[in-house]
Amino acid sequence: MGANQSHRDAEEHEDSEDSEDYQCSYLEDYPNPLGRFKSSFIINGIREKIENRHKDPTILTTRCRRGKIGLSYSISMPINDTRLKFHVYCKAYNVSQDWTVKGEVLCIFHNWQNEEEDSVVLTDAVFEKKSGRIPHRVISEMTYDELLNEDNGFVKNDSIWVEVDFEVEEVIGFYRPMVFNWRQEAETEKKGLELELRHFNESFYCSKEILSFHTESTKYLEIGMEIRDDYCFPLDTFLDVVHGFPVFGNGRCFTQISYMAHTYRAPNVLKRMETQAMRRPKHHMRTNDAIKYNWRRVVHTWLASLEKIEKADFEKLDIEMMSGEIMKAIVKRIVYLSDHSY
Repeated sequence: MGANQSHRDAEEHEDSEDSEDYQCSYLEDYPNPLGRFKSSFIINGIREKIENRHKDPTILTTRCRRGKIGLSYSISMPINDTRLKFHVYCKAYNVSQDWTVKGEVLCIFHNWQNEEEDSVVLTDAVFEKKSGRIPHRVISEMTYDELLNEDNGFVKNDSIWVEVDFEVEEVIGFYRPMVFNWRQEAETEKKGLELELRHFNESFYCSKEILSFHTESTKYLEIGMEIRDDYCFPLDTFLDVVHGFPVFGNGRCFTQISYMAHTYRAPNVLKRMETQAMRRPKHHMRTNDAIKYNWRRVVHTWLASLEKIEKADFEKLDIEMMSGEIMKAIVKRIVYLSDHSY
């Protein structure tokens, strides 16, 4: 009996070691298993922004979230300094105990003329709950004059291209499941089953079958990738939502995902965003967005909240984007309020 038990314990120990070895080897082969937060920005009118930094020293602020980890970035122009400064904040959501998030922060000023001349600053970052809202700061290697000198290649049509990339390497104090890495190219035997999407200077890879289920046609995604905006929309977050992950982020992220779902003809995603719109505060929801995306429940909720007819409420509505059903609901509400206003 003792010998059998000892033999079983030894086998279980070996199985446990094999499992741990397999997990370690798998993580080594899978880049960024705990998450990667990467955002690109085209900042227009950079000369005027730097010249007027004494009035408004902050260029931009943005936020993103994947799972329990949320990150926010801002870029400032200190008046008493000659270099741009990056501020990176990190937060673990719904975690009551002490937590720590470790990783690498990569800040890049892209060179429009030669990508090999990009200005890159790589630093190690540690975020802790006990540190509160203390950011990780990264200072640009270039001065304002060096940045604005067009001969250096960082300014094009008075615009600069900035990128912030944070790779999570370790989390302490909470469970962090692996997340999809959409930048990982498919294995050789799976090529042809995945669609490559080019966005800015990056490639994203995702299942053709899943995208075809959620979109009217994958060609809209490929066409949509050519859309270049002042802000590089969070494509990895959009793909998370396509694959069923919860919708995280602030009002701006919500607006961006809705815009992308509409642009890329993904009605299933747009339907999910309508449900989110119903739960959001009123100031995060614009009526014309609901009309544009044909969010009928949102429009009906807005109409039900009206107690009297205000001409200004209806003058701003985009009639050309309005569906017949929404137009009928608006007319019906106007007639009802007119009959009950006396």
